[in-house]
Amino acid sequence: MPKLSAPGRSDSRVIEFAVLLLIVAVGALLRFHNLDLKSLWYDEALTYDLVQGSLAETFLRNTTENSAPPFFPLLLALVTGANATETALRLPAVIAGILAIPALWVLARQYLPGPLALVPPLLVAIAPTQIEFSQQVREYSLSFTVSVLLILAYQRFLDVPSARRALGLALLLAFGLLIQYGLGLLAAGLGLVACVDLWFRPERRTHLRRWFLAQLPGGLVVGFLALTTLPGQRAAMAPGLVTYLADRHWDGTAAGLYTLLASPRADFVNFAFPSRLMLALTAVGVLLWLFDRTRWRVAGFLLVPVALTVLTALVGVYPFGGIRQDLFLLPLVYVVALEPLRWLANRVGAPLSAMGISIARVGAPLGAMDRSIAPKGAPTVVAIVAAAVFIAIGVPRTLALLESTGPEPVRLVVQTLERRLAVAPGDPIYVYSGAAPAFRYYWAGRREPWIVGAKHLSGLDQTLADAALPAVHAEIRRELQQTGYLWLIVSHITDRDHRALMAPLEAEFPVSTLQASGGAYLYFVKAPR
Repeated sequence: MPKLSAPGRSDSRVIEFAVLLLIVAVGALLRFHNLDLKSLWYDEALTYDLVQGSLAETFLRNTTENSAPPFFPLLLALVTGANATETALRLPAVIAGILAIPALWVLARQYLPGPLALVPPLLVAIAPTQIEFSQQVREYSLSFTVSVLLILAYQRFLDVPSARRALGLALLLAFGLLIQYGLGLLAAGLGLVACVDLWFRPERRTHLRRWFLAQLPGGLVVGFLALTTLPGQRAAMAPGLVTYLADRHWDGTAAGLYTLLASPRADFVNFAFPSRLMLALTAVGVLLWLFDRTRWRVAGFLLVPVALTVLTALVGVYPFGGIRQDLFLLPLVYVVALEPLRWLANRVGAPLSAMGISIARVGAPLGAMDRSIAPKGAPTVVAIVAAAVFIAIGVPRTLALLESTGPEPVRLVVQTLERRLAVAPGDPIYVYSGAAPAFRYYWAGRREPWIVGAKHLSGLDQTLADAALPAVHAEIRRELQQTGYLWLIVSHITDRDHRALMAPLEAEFPVSTLQASGGAYLYFVKAPR
């Protein structure tokens, strides 16, 4: 009987690469699916409005009307126009989200065997969080992709600290700092780990000079942003900084400290993928890394940036938890969650190999196979089982997300309003300030005038929001006195403020609810006779 030979290494690589291409294709389809179905919500519409001008105007407006560095708005201004569709506006984020999939595979292969290294990119391809922010006109999916590349660049530099890799690292650091401020925390954490790694290896201390030079472009970018962008943004956000993401900062109390450190543990991991299983695997994976001296570096790559983010949350500078601002912390969460499975595959594969059993060839006669392939079967089976479990867990929520019309479907409200106005054109329209950016986008080209409501910062400082609400009521009453009726559009408002807005109106005037889809509402308000 002829001896069964092991498949060649090149054959395994071809299979892995083919599976990766399939995963990338699935991720791309999910991100493009119904891309124009979701209405622009407040943040997206503000970003669109921000880029309606020259590059210089976009840069200047970004310093007072945005909470991120200028690269993404400038990129959007370059690739879109005044009449850009939702699909065109979201295309940069979609492309960045797709590129994250193969990038994470390259990173995962540094720490996991071939079959298991395919699971993290699969998780990113189907995770609702990743799809959601790949379909938004914001910088979050780009920041995640760059965070993957940044971790990989630091890993490769420490493996071989050459001048070429130091230059690549330097350029990527500078680029990342122009995308999202959180990437600065990631870069600081990775840089600290790299510095310690080089220092405690005497034979490599001479490379600290290259490490230092690689930080200089990033330092220049930090100085540039500190002089041009940050002062205006902090001043513009000052009224809302007191309670903005308050549960993701420390309020100075013992209970608040517990909330900050304890409650986000599940949020943070499940933000990577919605599963309690993910939390358990990640916790075990971190322990396995810490007990394995060969993996201390990568453990530091995960834990030190998280620790720095927690410290900044303690002093109220940057939030921490399961939120979009912390996407940059997630790449290694996807990888560390697979560490217990790698450990399991090793423990299962070794005994079977010793007995001459290959999981990859169950049913083949004992002794009729090459034992060198036996350990390879276990990672494959574990990877298939893990992928099946995660798909079963994540797909329902992913499918619900794909069919969603967005968190604030103002477009549906506008469509209802347009049908009504076709019967009675010229009716007065009052748009609550939170709904104004998205309404402006969808109302472009129509002649009917509309009123932008008095500024009301719902969801930020509650004291300021309560103080501003009487001005909104006064405007609506004044308009009703003049016209006798109006259309009222409301979105981007907390439930508490929504009740506070509508309760006095419903008590004083006849109010009809014509559209209430998710977080967007259309009312018809009449003055009593």
